[in-house]
Amino acid sequence: MPAIRQETLTESRDSDPLDLDAETVAALRQLGQRLASPSSWWGNIGDEPSDSSAVRCIPAESGKWRLRVDNAVGVISVADLQIAVEPKISRSHLLHLFERSGAIPRT
Repeated sequence: MPAIRQETLTESRDSDPLDLDAETVAALRQLGQRLASPSSWWGNIGDEPSDSSAVRCIPAESGKWRLRVDNAVGVISVADLQIAVEPKISRSHLLHLFERSGAIPRT
């Protein structure tokens, strides 16, 4: 069984370039589409299908990839890769916002 590779990135910021194979990139893109909210946003016009994704895989130099996870924190895992997504604000403030909202984040 291969060792789990762990990476950490900050929400809504591009990661450093990572070595990812084509299967991992495809799995991350698929996961990102499943995690994206099905709700339309204020800028959408009409009933056009959305190809939004919570996880973006961006080609980088030397065949590497940058990852960006927008508006989500936690841990995502595909194949032998585990990614911890840290909040862009302090954890104490994030927990305060969760408490004040009265809503439990979706998983």
